[in-house]
Amino acid sequence: MPIIQIPRSHQLKVTLTPEMHARLSGLAERFGQTPATLASVALGHYVTTQEATLGAPQKMVDTMLSQLMPQIQAQIEQASEVQLELPSLENRGPTSVGVGS
Repeated sequence: MPIIQIPRSHQLKVTLTPEMHARLSGLAERFGQTPATLASVALGHYVTTQEATLGAPQKMVDTMLSQLMPQIQAQIEQASEVQLELPSLENRGPTSVGVGS
């Protein structure tokens, strides 16, 4: 399998416990990578996973809205065409208001 090198241009300082550094170094050695390269790959995987997880609810809402909008729009248009007949105040008879009675 060919080795793919992705250029990295931004640095991020991370402080690890001695135990985590030893674990990271051990894994990096097993993979034939430097600890920094392995940490970069792990961080990239974490960010990608979190973006997918956090973006899933928004994608679901967007999909639901895109499917429901034509139906909602049709119902709004139908409702705007219906004219409600409200009784007119002019057609009412005289009313008495009991003031000081």
